Amino acid sequence: MRHAAALVVENATGDVLAYVGSPKYFSSQQTGQNDDASEIGGVDISLSNTLLADIKAPAKQTDWLEALPNLSTAASQLSVAASLQILSQQYGQVLEDFDTQANGAQSLQRIKTLQRPDGGLASWPGSEQSDPFVTPYAARALAQARAAGFSVDGALMSPFQKYLYKYGLFSAPAR
Repeated sequence: MRHAAALVVENATGDVLAYVGSPKYFSSQQTGQNDDASEIGGVDISLSNTLLADIKAPAKQTDWLEALPNLSTAASQLSVAASLQILSQQYGQVLEDFDTQANGAQSLQRIKTLQRPDGGLASWPGSEQSDPFVTPYAARALAQARAAGFSVDGALMSPFQKYLYKYGLFSAPAR
C-alpha cells in the first residue's frame, strides 16, 4: 500500500487513540509520504482482526522438525496444530498454507509409535523405557488435540492414562 495514513478511533467517543502519518503528507521535504522518503525510512502497516495471519508463517516453518523423531518435538507439533485449529475455528478463518488436520494426524502417528508396553511414551524411537518427564508434556498436547476435535485413538489413550495414573502424573476423574 502506498500513500496512506492510519487512524485508530474509539467508536463510542470519537477519540483518536493512535495515528500514523505526517501532517504534511503531500510534502516529501517535510516527512510526508513516508514510503517515498527512503532517507527517512518508512512504515509498514498490516491490519487484521486476529493474529492468525502472523502465526501461519512461523507455523509453516516447523515443517523441518519432522526430521526429529523425538517425543517432545512430536508433542510440540501436535500442540501447534491443535492450537491453530482451535483459533481458526474460533475466528472463522481458513489457514491456507498450514493443514492443521494433516499436521495433527502426522504428529499423533509419531506419538503413537513411541508408546511402550507400560502405556507411557519413550523420548526417542528405540528407547525401551517410557520417559516420565516428557510423557506428561505429551499428555497436554493430546488433551489439546482432543479439544481441537482431532481424532485421538482410544488404543493410545487407555494405556496412556493408566500409565499416568500409576505414577501419579494424572488424577482419576471424580465420580
